[in-house]
Amino acid sequence: MSAGARVWVEDVSKRYDGVEALRSVSLEALPGEVTVIAGPSGSGKSTLLRIIAGLEEPDEGRILLDGVDVTREPPWTRRAVMLSQRPVLLPHLTILENIVLAAESQGLGRGEAVEEARRIASYLGIEGVLDRKPGTLSGGSCRGLA
Repeated sequence: MSAGARVWVEDVSKRYDGVEALRSVSLEALPGEVTVIAGPSGSGKSTLLRIIAGLEEPDEGRILLDGVDVTREPPWTRRAVMLSQRPVLLPHLTILENIVLAAESQGLGRGEAVEEARRIASYLGIEGVLDRKPGTLSGGSCRGLA
């Protein structure tokens, strides 16, 4: 989804082999807000994010991005992404190259992808690690970003 997109999740439910992963979940995330989805392991957080990103389809309910129902649309048409709890980065590329690769996969040209990657890094406050490889960063503490 593009910056500034409104995300609306409406009565989403999902079951796996009869086990209820989500039951009638609704939420709204407005442009400029930070929305946090928290809960214990197995509570459905990743399932909900996979549904929003289009990697899973809900059994019930719908997903709207900027007012458009994308529930049955393929992931590449949504301009939404999901970042895994365990980052999937190509170890032989720098952090900048990993971000650029993701931007290029969304159809941006090389120059525009580099510019977007630097913008994202600035937003995240990670400009200082762009030339490093993933294996040189910490697994979650801020020490690796210093």
